[in-house]
Amino acid sequence: MTPSIVQKYERILQADPRSRIFVELARALLDAGDAQRAAEVCERGLEHHPDSVQARVAWGKALLVLGRTDEALARLEEAIAADQTNPYGYSVVGEALVRNGLAERALPLMEKGVALHPGDGRIRRWLVEARRAVTPRAEAAPRPEDEAPSAEVESSTESESEIPSELASPTLPWESARDVTAAIPSAAPAEPPRPLDPDPGWDERCQGSIPPSDPLSLLSPFPPEEEMTPPNGTPNSIQRAVPLTRPPHVVDGAPQRRGGPEGATVQDTPASQFTPPPLRSDVRSPSAPRRADPEDRKATAAGSVLDLIPDAPAAPQEADRAGASGPGASGALEEAPVPRDAESEAEAAARTYEHELREKFLAEPPPRPSFLRRHALAAALLAIALAIAAGGAIFVAVRTSRRADEARAAVEAARKGLARDTVGALREAARVLAGARRAAPGSADAGALEAEVTGLLAHDFGDANARGTARELLATGHAGGGALAARWLVAEPGEKSAAAEALLDRAAEGTPLARALAGEILLARRDRDGARYQLEAAARSSPPLLRALTALGDLDLARGDIEAALDRYALVLRAHPTHPRAALGAAEARLRLGRDLPVSLRELEAVAADPSSAPPIGGQLRLDLLLARLLAASGRTADAERRLGEAAAREPARAEIAAAQAEVFAHTGDLDRALRSAEGAARLAPADASYREQLARLQLRRGRYRELLAASEIAPSRALRLYRGIARFELEQPEQARTELEGTRRDGKMPAEAAGWMALAELAAGRRARAAVIVTALLAVASPHPLALLARGRLDLAEGRPDVAEQRFREAVERDPDLLEARCDLGRVLLKRGRAIEAGAVLEKAVARNPYFLDARLELGHARLATGDTAGAVRELDTVVTARPHDVPALLALSSAHLRAENPVQARRTAERALASVPRSAVAALAAGKAAAAQGATGDARRFLERAAKLGGKAPEAAEARRALASLRRR
Repeated sequence: MTPSIVQKYERILQADPRSRIFVELARALLDAGDAQRAAEVCERGLEHHPDSVQARVAWGKALLVLGRTDEALARLEEAIAADQTNPYGYSVVGEALVRNGLAERALPLMEKGVALHPGDGRIRRWLVEARRAVTPRAEAAPRPEDEAPSAEVESSTESESEIPSELASPTLPWESARDVTAAIPSAAPAEPPRPLDPDPGWDERCQGSIPPSDPLSLLSPFPPEEEMTPPNGTPNSIQRAVPLTRPPHVVDGAPQRRGGPEGATVQDTPASQFTPPPLRSDVRSPSAPRRADPEDRKATAAGSVLDLIPDAPAAPQEADRAGASGPGASGALEEAPVPRDAESEAEAAARTYEHELREKFLAEPPPRPSFLRRHALAAALLAIALAIAAGGAIFVAVRTSRRADEARAAVEAARKGLARDTVGALREAARVLAGARRAAPGSADAGALEAEVTGLLAHDFGDANARGTARELLATGHAGGGALAARWLVAEPGEKSAAAEALLDRAAEGTPLARALAGEILLARRDRDGARYQLEAAARSSPPLLRALTALGDLDLARGDIEAALDRYALVLRAHPTHPRAALGAAEARLRLGRDLPVSLRELEAVAADPSSAPPIGGQLRLDLLLARLLAASGRTADAERRLGEAAAREPARAEIAAAQAEVFAHTGDLDRALRSAEGAARLAPADASYREQLARLQLRRGRYRELLAASEIAPSRALRLYRGIARFELEQPEQARTELEGTRRDGKMPAEAAGWMALAELAAGRRARAAVIVTALLAVASPHPLALLARGRLDLAEGRPDVAEQRFREAVERDPDLLEARCDLGRVLLKRGRAIEAGAVLEKAVARNPYFLDARLELGHARLATGDTAGAVRELDTVVTARPHDVPALLALSSAHLRAENPVQARRTAERALASVPRSAVAALAAGKAAAAQGATGDARRFLERAAKLGGKAPEAAEARRALASLRRR
């Protein structure tokens, strides 16, 4: 195993200490030779998963490698005991023990495993390996006493082993036959002895064809003893007529070969004990070969009986010896010698005897077989059926156990997918749960979880198939504990309210998803405390629902705690970097703060590029809008406009798209297009005050204060009251501004922004003390509003502390870079303090942020004029005068700029426009007099200067006008 795989597993385990990946890590460490660490990993992992068989096996293997045999055996036995119905534990434990030289310890475990799982081949294999390892090698070597016996011993042994149990009894037919054979006298053999069986291969071919216990296997031609000898012991006719002698090939004292299997031998026995078995002519071994030669058949027939009847009379001494050996037969048989030429007569007597025996044998019914023999087939079939039933039961039990394990694993995996709450994770969870329910239809956990997963797919992503599955589970009662949440998720519009009430009533006893949904319902109803209680309970579940954590972030964002909301969103994004809800919430929070916008842009672009992280229904438009705003903020206005255009093409009647377009255009500085888009949004949703408020904000930025007042006069909202107050203030109507701002008060409280503008209005109206009181209250909080700092700076400037005012203005600009009033005041202070270049840099940034903020352009014109940039000053001031033709300060500044640019005609014309607007302005009269003097119109210049000296009184402008008149008189 390569180190990269070990490191990968370690990172996964570090991120989630409860992960089951620790088993794979332990195996990888074992493969890498680090048994000590493998044992430690298993020990820690089993604290979270004590039922893991694989972990205990890996732990045992590691301990075996470390030489800690007793501990290893304990772990391996625990692995087997954890789930004895699973053959996996027996097989791997047996393999581990055998491979590590502990076959003696493995043998009893494998025997037990085979008994529990007879159909498992792996357990049988390791049982065989264990036995082979335990059996000493010495037993496999041949011992001296095991060597092959001699030919005589082997022949005798085989004969004895082949004799049926019936032949062992002294009363059985064959023993009687031996007795008779011993009693028959034999003549001296005239030819060498021949075997009784004319076919030497007969025994081998017939071996096993007739059961040894069957008396018919003897095929003896003699009837039983009670049929040959009457009860009174009197010999029958055949006994009296035929003198029995031994065959010529039988020798005294030598063992005689009989026609039984393998040529078994018999010793001479008394003739009185001879009881031949019954003979049936139709019984023949099915495997006996058919002899084609009639002579052979005749010899065979004769061999069955005539082998026991001699062909010639026996010698007297032989007859005496035979009589002595069978005392019970003395006097019963006649021992007259038979000449050899009377052989045909003896054969005829033998045939007669054989015929009688056959008739008696055929008349006797065959013996009834035993009970076991009669029902052997049924017993075999019953045993086979029982074995099949046992095997089937074991198979069903094992399969049921395995399917239950698979179902539990599927439920665990699906629970994690539900916790992630993305479309990809939910669809994978639904697929896994469908398979788990097929494998284990009775799994309540799988049914409940599938109802919740499919309900979310239907509600959040409009999946019609998932809706059908969820409704089916609810109808059949298989939804279980997930029915509470699923019923609300798939409810029709008319059923939604009742389902919501039921969900809220029973949320405390429901699943984590039910509590999360209850929190979202309460949040929509603005019950923030109840929503937080339910959402926190869902977030504390295991695994925690990312949906609940995101909803808590939305709750913090709605409350205004943006930092807390960002912390919640960051926690979710660490668990799932492309979680759509968390990424959208974080982007909105950062846009409000105006910081870390590139981070949110990367997150939203990753969400948009991942199909498995697609936002829910309604979230796609939110994604487009936020992404467009972030693109515009990063300077990619073309991409922002393209995305909004695509969204407008999909949904042309959505006011949100028009509002977003207005914001993007405003960010690029194109306020005219922004105003048109905002007006369109307000037309599409006239009842939504937010679009009217957006239009009012843009009108403020564009400087269209009177249009704002006209458009918002009917039913203004609290925010519109604020914007109307700002418009009144910009129109230099501080009293009306104060009235509008009072309209923002609710329950005796006024928003901080409205209070800041109220302080500026009081200050503009000359009520410095009241302004100071408001500013002091605003600055008492930990994070004062930037407008409070602006008002405090203007108070300091009015009190003659320009250095303190400059510091206040700088703080206000740092807190809110878009507060152009603070930038403008800072530039004005810097100009008065002789720092024209620095003032020009500050004012240029203000103009760049809003080209329509004319106060900043006016001050920038003054700064350019102070730095000698007369052309730049004329350009800035002419813009102001074009927008505000009756703005006297702008006209006077433009006249001065034209005069410095040596354009006295334009300077005089501009000054006369200012004087026409304010006929009693000494400053305007002075500017017109200077321009006329520069033009060479001495009379007009004298008239303007005298007017300025008269209107100015003791003002500096009057003194300057008098100095200019004196200069003209000296000319």
